[in-house]
Amino acid sequence: MQTIKSVISKYFEEISIEELIQCFESVKDNGDIGFIKFDGARTTDHYTVFISTPESKSDIIRADESTLKVALVKVLKQYVEVKKNA
Repeated sequence: MQTIKSVISKYFEEISIEELIQCFESVKDNGDIGFIKFDGARTTDHYTVFISTPESKSDIIRADESTLKVALVKVLKQYVEVKKNA
């Protein structure tokens, strides 16, 4: 969880896609499920990212965005909150 916190605490411009993917590895290591979808059939919000965790009240933390980076950051921020409150 510390890896995720340190990455998302950076200024948005400083966060790399590689670091965000590493954060998704941490999600997997926590026993949760991470999913990234590239949807070419859509005209907007081509990227869907979600994390499924038993602690989440709605079962899925999800973001549909026009950039992968924004979607990953949004979902990971929510994930940290869910885990903190678990």
